[in-house]
Amino acid sequence: MQCLVEWVVLRGAGGRGVFAATPNLAIGGPSEPGAWPAETCIMGDTSAAVFLRQLLSGPTLFPFEIDLSTRDLKNSGFEVLRHGLDEGMVSLKRG
Repeated sequence: MQCLVEWVVLRGAGGRGVFAATPNLAIGGPSEPGAWPAETCIMGDTSAAVFLRQLLSGPTLFPFEIDLSTRDLKNSGFEVLRHGLDEGMVSLKRG
């Protein structure tokens, strides 16, 4: 537990042995490495595509949160598809 406190993933919350999660650390955007964590999440999943919402803020990358737009993903070699009325799916481009 002390390692998680030192890595600023948890913080002490009162008494001994009581911890609370810290806010997720945002990574990504045009100048930061957000594409490779997204790629590892997709490659590690059993399906060929993952929901965009799950990729950007799901528990897979805890304590990180990816800050990428669909345009950033498309420019980084991902395929972004629509699923249903308002749900996006992300997969790796084949080729």
